[in-house]
Amino acid sequence: MLLDVLPLDGPGAANNRIWVGSWDVALADPELAAEHAARYRRARERMAGYVAEARRAGELPAGPDAGDVAAAAQSFVLGLVVQALFAPEEFPPVRQVALVDGYLAGLAAG
Repeated sequence: MLLDVLPLDGPGAANNRIWVGSWDVALADPELAAEHAARYRRARERMAGYVAEARRAGELPAGPDAGDVAAAAQSFVLGLVVQALFAPEEFPPVRQVALVDGYLAGLAAG
């Protein structure tokens, strides 16, 4: 789910530029802001479900609330999107994937 958000190829980068570009307008428009907030909330809820599933399967240790884990993971990957868009030479796809893998390995280690 986290990898699907990243600008790992041309279309992914183009979609993310449009999405990030929409933030400015959304922040100035309460209705759009609410739509963005709802979209992020739904993604966190879906991710929290995956965290709970991974814990039941023994793939992740027990730990903080699944919703908090999802919020932190979403924040991490959105920050990575911004860095990759502004500095694609510093954050090529292979590094983006490695950073996500490292982040998830940290979660799995407890």
